Order: sequence, then C-alpha cells, then structure tokens
Amino acid sequence: MSMDNNSKTVPIHLSGLENANGQTADIFVGNIVRGEFTLDVTIVTAGNADFILEGKDTLSGKYRTIYSRLAVAAAVTDGIAITSLGYKIVRGRWIINAAGNFTFTMGLEGKSA
Repeated sequence: MSMDNNSKTVPIHLSGLENANGQTADIFVGNIVRGEFTLDVTIVTAGNADFILEGKDTLSGKYRTIYSRLAVAAAVTDGIAITSLGYKIVRGRWIINAAGNFTFTMGLEGKSA
C-alpha cells in the first residue's frame, strides 16, 4: 500500500514472544475505513495458537471478530484486505491452545476516507 496523506500504519502487536493467552490494549484507529491486516508468525516452538483481530463496539463495549487464524502450529504469514472497517477501536488477541512459544507481529496498513 503506498504511503500518502491518507495512509496510516497501525502496529497492533510488535514482534515478540508470547507463551500465554493475551490481548493488546484497545488501539484507536480513528478514521481508517479500509486497509490490509497482516499476521506474521515467525517462530513456533511447540503447540498451536489462535490469532484474532477484533473491533470494539463503542456503545456496548463488546468486541466482534474481524479476522481469525486458528490452530497455527508453524510459521506463517497471513492476513486479509479490509474493504470496510466500521470500528474506531481494534485489538489483537491470541489463545495458546497447547504449550509452546510463539513469536509474531500483527499490523494494519490503513487508509482513511
């Protein structure tokens, strides 16, 4: 995605090791309406994990799944093109289903209206 005045890079989870379930803090994405979400898992020592990108409904405070990649047991790069993002707040979440260490990055290259 070319970088111009309407582009915004949003790091959701910087490359780092995780070995327990977790989630990021809420991340304000402002007026991003579309973009590319990328999950890059670089190291898996054992087990498998689920990786989820969620959007937060600001009225109810509840989260809805935008993207999920389940039972990841090996290094992988994956993602989706988001053609319509209706949330102002997102977060990343991961569930370690079997003991192991996972090093990964989650990010969003977004475009505003």
